[in-house]
Amino acid sequence: MMLFHSVEDHVLPVTNTEIIMAEVGSQSKQRIELVNSYHVATLDYDADVIFENSLVFVQELSKTL
Repeated sequence: MMLFHSVEDHVLPVTNTEIIMAEVGSQSKQRIELVNSYHVATLDYDADVIFENSLVFVQELSKTL
């Protein structure tokens, strides 16, 4: 699982990501903090960080199939 979250999110508290990380049963978990974006990070300055990391994540998962 890969989880992205904005450090400065005025809609959702960062504690939500901590709960998700603790409760998800995946063996492989990665949390990426976005320091240059707010709540809709895919439309903000960190969009490229999200897209690039997501691509790598999917490519790595594809190797295991």
